[in-house]
Amino acid sequence: MADIEEADFMSKVSEEKLNQFRKIFETYDKGGEGSIEASKLGPVLRSCGQVPTESWVIEHIAIVDPDKTGKITWNGFRTVLNLILEVAKTEPDDHLLEAFRRFDPGVTGYIGCAQMREVLTTMGDVLSDKEIEEFLLEADPLFQGVINYQGFVQTLVHGP
Repeated sequence: MADIEEADFMSKVSEEKLNQFRKIFETYDKGGEGSIEASKLGPVLRSCGQVPTESWVIEHIAIVDPDKTGKITWNGFRTVLNLILEVAKTEPDDHLLEAFRRFDPGVTGYIGCAQMREVLTTMGDVLSDKEIEEFLLEADPLFQGVINYQGFVQTLVHGP
């Protein structure tokens, strides 16, 4: 079973990327015990470039820490990464576009930066001012005051 999971995981990421994920995991493994605190799963995933919701993280902690030890091993973390990468592979653009469209009632393809700032500070996982500035710089690099969210989603999912 482990070999199948390993092959499935490796089909989603390169060896270089896997090593990068491992290094990130190890930075959160404070005691060098080969595990992280379950409460750190969200931040570790975000450090790996993923964007899970808090509810998704809580749901998946229960899967990889069923005994509620408060710890997640490297293998458990890989299981979670495998699941999140599978979701990203099957639903990349559609869910992000739908999320942005909810804030675009006129379906213009644009969202004002001020409106996006408000969303980022009041809904879901609230971002810090620095994180918001970084987000808006990526989303509106020409400082036009609006985000072309269709192009932005394309960049997020497929790169620049």
